[in-house]
Amino acid sequence: MTVPSAPRPAGFLVIAKDPLVVREVNDACRLGRIQNRLATVWDAREAADYLQRRGKHTDAMRVDLAWLDPDPLAAEEIAGLRKIADEKGTRIVVCDRGPAGAPGPEGLPRLTRPVDLPQVLRLLTSLEGFGLILVKVP
Repeated sequence: MTVPSAPRPAGFLVIAKDPLVVREVNDACRLGRIQNRLATVWDAREAADYLQRRGKHTDAMRVDLAWLDPDPLAAEEIAGLRKIADEKGTRIVVCDRGPAGAPGPEGLPRLTRPVDLPQVLRLLTSLEGFGLILVKVP
């Protein structure tokens, strides 16, 4: 296996109105000692601004993976976020209570809530352009 030159930590964005979704993603990452940068926004408009680095998010980090709770977003909002994400090279993953293994809205990959570390690891290793690097921590 070849490792691409200069891998960098992926930036994560959680898009959720429900604080429990944010907590589940944070807990799964913390339990797995996944120390990537993680930001949170609470609605589709703010998510669009964050992804496009507009308004109060002009200095936002680059987002590689967005965790999206589709409830209570309208289908048009999800489609709009997907379009922006595609333009920016960001992958969107749905976090909801839908059937495990079935695609989410817009055919997006799905994590079934409650989100846990094994699901996160399976997802990250299945996405093209993502990989895991183990490091020794002090």
